[in-house]
Amino acid sequence: FLDDVVKAPVAIPDASTRKATTMSLSAITAGVELEPGDRLVAYADGEQRGVVSASDDNVFYLSIEGDVQQPLWFAIEREGDIIASTPEILTYKANSVVGLPDAPTKIDFTVRDIPNFGWYTLDGLKLPGRPAKKGVYIYNGKKYVID
Repeated sequence: FLDDVVKAPVAIPDASTRKATTMSLSAITAGVELEPGDRLVAYADGEQRGVVSASDDNVFYLSIEGDVQQPLWFAIEREGDIIASTPEILTYKANSVVGLPDAPTKIDFTVRDIPNFGWYTLDGLKLPGRPAKKGVYIYNGKKYVID
């Protein structure tokens, strides 16, 4: 019976027409003292994928955009400056949930005292000059995105 069914080819959309999905994150931070207005920023492949301010109870509820599984790292941003960051600590998975409002996941941050001159990675590694690879970097104490 099923052998008689004609199977039509399935069209798979290319990357330019696919819709992005999200990963939901409920998180608290460790290793950094938060101040009102601080923001949690998620990065993947050198691009910002999500940003949110902390709730009144210092829990971050963040939607992270993406369409492929890839490593994520995080930063705490204060008044436009990155004050703390993580290495790649999570993997983006479409339509997944990490942490719950009543049981948020913990993200450990390292506060870096980065001098106000030169180019640095988010992990605080000094670079010899302007980076050639796309990504998010710190230059003279400010965050820059290199495309």
